[in-house]
Amino acid sequence: MDNKIGEHSEEYLLSVAKEVVQKNTGNSRVFDTKAEEGIPKFAAPELQLGRVLGRGGFCVVSEVTKIHLDKGDVEQFDVGKSEDENFIYSVVQDRGFMARHCIRKGKDCRYAVKRVQDSVKKDPQTYISAVVDLAVETRFLSVIRHPNIIKMRAMFNEDPFSPGFFIVLDRLYDIMPFRLKKWKKQKGGAMKKIFQGKKSHAFWSERMTVAYDIAHALSYMHGLNIIYRDLKPDNIGFDVRGDVKIFDLGLAKELDPSKKLEDGTYNLTCDTGSLRYMAPEGKEH
Repeated sequence: MDNKIGEHSEEYLLSVAKEVVQKNTGNSRVFDTKAEEGIPKFAAPELQLGRVLGRGGFCVVSEVTKIHLDKGDVEQFDVGKSEDENFIYSVVQDRGFMARHCIRKGKDCRYAVKRVQDSVKKDPQTYISAVVDLAVETRFLSVIRHPNIIKMRAMFNEDPFSPGFFIVLDRLYDIMPFRLKKWKKQKGGAMKKIFQGKKSHAFWSERMTVAYDIAHALSYMHGLNIIYRDLKPDNIGFDVRGDVKIFDLGLAKELDPSKKLEDGTYNLTCDTGSLRYMAPEGKEH
């Protein structure tokens, strides 16, 4: 029996979400259905989930503690360089590879599952928005390849408009709000560090590198006519190697160059993103 959300069936709401995504992405010059088809697929029972790592407005992220595959699947990939962290995080992975390398050094989970959380199913419009955001993020992450943007490694073995859809991402081990607190607690304060000669180099190097990498990721997306629209500390994380990663692309939007105005701007809706980090001059045209 189909689940009911408000007065509507879940199936109906998923069909509405699909229409919204098709309308908004139908003329895309970036999205690639072949790339999406090439992403590894998992059934929900194949992934064993652990603790919740984080919750957003629509979705919840949980660590993947084990991947259950049959022996043939697990041995499919040649893992000769299995202990090379750079190799593991840059290689195009398949199901067998992921199953073999789900746990790092016997304790740390490499992957995380992102899915719509149950709490959004109390309201039809909220549920539609959640499904749309995750579907749009899936389409973007299928084609985006940048060292400072989180990688999507796999997805649910049915389309994004199916109940229980999820995506599998590289797990992050820190987020910017915690990193900012750590920096703030470092002894001496910023002004004192300026006058400490060689000791100040490491203090500023980490911060400048993070700022540069974030700017580089945004520049990459702008080169594809994609605007991120939700840059804030909560959407900036760090992987196991300490590399900065932008994540949560649910509000990202591809701009149509044919709709650019004479002054080089676009007519876009306001009230998109997180209120605290929105440009105050934003207006709806």
